[in-house]
Amino acid sequence: MLITCPKCQCHDVYPSRSNNAIERVLRLLDLPAYECEKCHAHFRQRTTHEELRMLHRELLLRSAIRSLGAQITM
Repeated sequence: MLITCPKCQCHDVYPSRSNNAIERVLRLLDLPAYECEKCHAHFRQRTTHEELRMLHRELLLRSAIRSLGAQITM
């Protein structure tokens, strides 16, 4: 994935939810907020729509893999 955490260089980042109007406007200007899953750092990074689409696909795959792993260990 092209988006990495600036603090720990981890690739496990996901879009942070937009809580107020300013964050929603920045998201529309292709400057969304992200959060690192490893160190929980919040940051903004300019992204294209294609990068966002790839990130959403990766998040779906990660959640599917986690749920399959949880089913196997039960």
